[in-house]
Amino acid sequence: MFFLRAIYLLATLLSWAGYLYVVLGSSGNGAGPFPWALALVWLCLAPILTFIPFGRVLRSRIYTLVATVSWIAFGYFLARVPPGTTESPRPILDLVFLLILFLALASFCAPLLYGAGMRFFPVKLRRPDRGRAMREGAGIALFVVICAVLHLLGVFTWVNAVLILGVMATVEIVALSRGR
Repeated sequence: MFFLRAIYLLATLLSWAGYLYVVLGSSGNGAGPFPWALALVWLCLAPILTFIPFGRVLRSRIYTLVATVSWIAFGYFLARVPPGTTESPRPILDLVFLLILFLALASFCAPLLYGAGMRFFPVKLRRPDRGRAMREGAGIALFVVICAVLHLLGVFTWVNAVLILGVMATVEIVALSRGR
C-alpha cells in the first residue's frame, strides 16, 4: 500500500511539474499539434490526479468537478491567452480570468483549511466541517480577487488591503459565532 501511494505521489508531482512547464511557456507555445496535445495532457492530468482524492476526503463531487475544471481552465488561460496591453485592454478576458482565479484559489485553499482545522482543533465542537472549510477558502480567494480588481483599476493600496481583510475577518468571526 505504501508503494502504491508513493508512486501516486510521484506521478502527481511529475504531472504538476509538467503543468508548470506548460504554463511558463516552454511547451504550450503552439509550435505544432504534438506539443500542444502534450500540453493539454499535462494541463488535465495534474488537476485530475490532485483534486479527485481531495474531493473524496471532503466527500463532495461538486468540489472535485469545480476544482478540476477551474485548474484546467487556469492553466489553459495562462498558457494560451495572450495578455492585454494598455493600448488594447480586454475587460471581458480580465473578468473571465478573475472568475477562474477565484475558483482555482478557493479550491486550493479549502482542503488546506480543512486539514489544518482537523489538525489544530482536536475538540469535536470546534472541528471544522467541509462547508466551513469551503467558505473560508472562498473568503481567501475573494480577498485576493478583490485586491486584483483594485490593482487593475489602479486604486490598490496596502491600506485598502488591510481594510478589506478586516471586513472579511469580521464577517468570518460573525459566521463562526453563529455556529455556521
